[in-house]
Amino acid sequence: MALDFEPALAGQGELTIEERFRFFDRANPHVYEALREMALALAANGVRRISPKLLVEQLRARGTPTAHGVDPYQINNVFTSRYARRLAQEPALAGLIPMRKLVAE
Repeated sequence: MALDFEPALAGQGELTIEERFRFFDRANPHVYEALREMALALAANGVRRISPKLLVEQLRARGTPTAHGVDPYQINNVFTSRYARRLAQEPALAGLIPMRKLVAE
């Protein structure tokens, strides 16, 4: 079921990346779960380094719908680092996800 959040996002330019990510993540918990499942499968197969960007691109290739509709490009690239930080907290993924210093809020 697609949800229309367009009115709530009207002032989005005033929000930080972190605030936009939190809003998106709350509206789309299935996105993190899908990324987590993909990363855990890679770890279980012995992969030593997992690229969060690749995971997001693979999720887009699947055409995963978001709360903003079925457009797979609704997962903003700036959210990748936020998802990477969440994934890195998973015990089974510890040390497998390269991390850079977070610059933008």
